[in-house]
Formats: sequence, C-alpha cells, structure tokens
Amino acid sequence: MKEKVNFLFVLVVWICTMVTPVQAQSDSIVVDTLHQEGNVIQNGEALNNFFTLIKSQREHPKQINILHLGDSHIEMGYFVEEARRCFKDNFALAGFGMLFPYQLAKSVPYFVQTKSTKGVWEGKCYLKSESDYKYGVAGFTIKTQSKVSEFEMQAVKCDSTILSGNKIVIYYSGDDSSLITIQGINYSIDSINKVTPINFETENIQGDGFQYKKTTFFFNQTINKVIVNVNQQKDSLPFYISGIQFLNHEKPGIVYHNCGVVGATFKQLSKNSSLSISQISDINPDLIIFSYGSNEAYDPNFNSNDYYLAVTDYIQRVKKILPDVSIILTTPPDTRSNGRFPINNMDICIVLRKVAMEQNIALWNLNSQMGGSGSMLKWFNKGLASKDKLHFKKAGYELQARMFMYALFIEFNKMADANNSLIVPIYSTDFKN
Repeated sequence: MKEKVNFLFVLVVWICTMVTPVQAQSDSIVVDTLHQEGNVIQNGEALNNFFTLIKSQREHPKQINILHLGDSHIEMGYFVEEARRCFKDNFALAGFGMLFPYQLAKSVPYFVQTKSTKGVWEGKCYLKSESDYKYGVAGFTIKTQSKVSEFEMQAVKCDSTILSGNKIVIYYSGDDSSLITIQGINYSIDSINKVTPINFETENIQGDGFQYKKTTFFFNQTINKVIVNVNQQKDSLPFYISGIQFLNHEKPGIVYHNCGVVGATFKQLSKNSSLSISQISDINPDLIIFSYGSNEAYDPNFNSNDYYLAVTDYIQRVKKILPDVSIILTTPPDTRSNGRFPINNMDICIVLRKVAMEQNIALWNLNSQMGGSGSMLKWFNKGLASKDKLHFKKAGYELQARMFMYALFIEFNKMADANNSLIVPIYSTDFKN
C-alpha cells in the first residue's frame, strides 16, 4: 500500500509540472487537500456570452466588467485581487471599479484609505433594513447632515495599473439644492496641487420605488486620490452616497468590481438593497459572481425553501434587466466558526445547485474543492485559515482565487483555439496528511 501511495504522489507531481498550449503555467501555490481533475465550472455553457467577449479581447479589445458580490470573504479583497492578477496574465486591467469609503461606515478592508476632512459622516450596510438609508451594489451607504462635508479616498495595496483613473462615478441622493463636487490628486506628478474635472454629466436613476442621482466626472489626466465635497444650503438636510466607481474612460481591459459586505447573506442582498438592481444595470457587467452562504450556514432559523425563493427572485430580476449577462454562483467554503458546525452548509449547496440548473447559470463548488466537510481544519493546520476558522488568511484567499480562476480559464480553453487559450494559474495538488 505504501508503494502505491508513493507512486500516486509521484504521478500527481509529474502531471502538475506538465505545460501544454491549453494550460500554460503561472506561479504555484501549494496546499494538501486539492484535486485539480474535479475542479470544474458546472453548467459552463451558461458562460458562453462572457467567453465570446474574452475570445475577441486580444484582436478587438474593449472594457469588460466583472461584478463580484458576496460576504466578508469578498469584502476583504484578497480573493478579488488575486483574481485580477490571473486576468492580468492574459489581458490589461482597465480600472479598479467600485470603490467605497468604507472607513466612514466603520468597515476596514485593506485596499482603500478614507479620511473625513470636513463635516460629520456616518454609514450603514444592508445588514440593517432599509429606512432612510438605501443600499446599492456596494452594500454600504454613508450619510452627512452637515452644511459642508468632505472626505478623501484612494485605492491602496493593489495592482499599480488600477490605482489611478480618469473617470469617477458617484451614486447619491439629497435635496435638489445640494451640490457635490470632486477634485483629484496625482501623486506621481504632483503631491500637492489638486486637479479639477474637465467635464461632468448628471442623470437621474430609478431604483425600486426610489429615485437617486448619478454624476460622472471626467479628468484630462489620471488621479490617485479623489476628494469629494458636499455643500448644502441648510444644516440637517441628509445627503447619501451609495456607491463610487474608480475607472479609466474608454481604456480597454478587465474591470473587476469588488462588492462584499461583512456578515452579509443572499437574502439581505435581495431584500435590503433597493438600489442594487438599477446600479447593476448601470454598471452593465458582462459577468456577475455571487459568493454568499457562510453566514447563512450558522443560522438556526434557516429555511431552504425561503432561501431558494430569495436567490431565484434576485437572479431573475438581474436577468430581466441584463438578459445576456453571464452568472456564476459559488458555494460557501467549509468553516468551523469558533468551533461550531455549519449546520446549513449542505442545504445551501443543494439550493445553489438547483438554482443554477433551473436558471441556466454556472456554479463553482468551492466547498468540495476545499476538500468537503472538515477540510477547514486541514486548511487551518496549513496556515491558510484564521483562528476563528470562519475566515482565511491572505494566502488562503489567494489560493481560493487561483482555484476559481483555474476552473474558469480551463472552461474557456475548451472552446478556444491555441491562439486564444488563456494562461491558467497552477496550484499543486500534493496531498500529505
């Protein structure tokens, strides 16, 4: 038996070192519990519209938008940043995408720095039911009631090609007399002088029973930091900002929007974000990825049928406004939050698989790719998971992203010829207990 195990180990290592025209090799990340041969996108045919755009990207480049919605695993940013790197092995990156002043809403992902410089700001996320606050795809909204308010914001610690932009989009609502303006700074040119936009466009957007505004500001040079100023004629008038996009006007390449909320569930996205569908329509993504389930897995009041209805309803609403969009559902990872067992994990995976098949959308099973039930402990012992056994360390999220991108690119390469095949991120499947 020992000789057989050693033979299989050698065979797996040999296979992982092979590089073919369809599967070119990138940097390697090692974990013990993974099996590449089963790492697939289920119902991959549902991604044909997205793959058609990717296939033509080298000869006819355009801006391709990917929108990733999820819980804390996505808000942290490590998964998305590694996914961007995998795309960059094949295409240019065209902008950061959705970038929110999270610190003003008391959330602190590593990839953004925000500082309030005037007035008083407060914020909430869609974990709270909507009242005066209305939430969009970012999942957060900030509010000020000061006569003059201002904050500074910039992306940090990400790929250098997306840390600057020349097009800023802001979604907001307030009194008609309120005025929102912005300035920018480009530190690579001048660390002091502020740059004003050369033009801007404002339009009204209709949310679910609520109208709000979108202003797009254009600069004649790239900026690294944006300074947002709100002036109101009277104190105590509420002014809300529900989203900001940091983009590059007409630059071809991949824009990967990161929209996660710590503690979020799919039902909260569906019920508590009345602006999200209209903002999804405005962003007009070519691919949407939904990554929820970790928090629902511990809910003692979880009901599979209610969950099925909530996920199905939201997917159908998205497909109604964007009939050609490609969609991927990802299952929740295996977790053991503070020693607890995720009692609903299996039911959630079953529901997501059912929705994917019924709605003709794709599914990626992160849970099984981790190694299934109990695999969190192996990830923890390998130093890939945090002490709470609910979240992962940076290396753990990066590995998950490479696993996902491996499955996505392998699925694309099935329809691509040698000239269009993508460089696939490789991770070792060496399994040592």
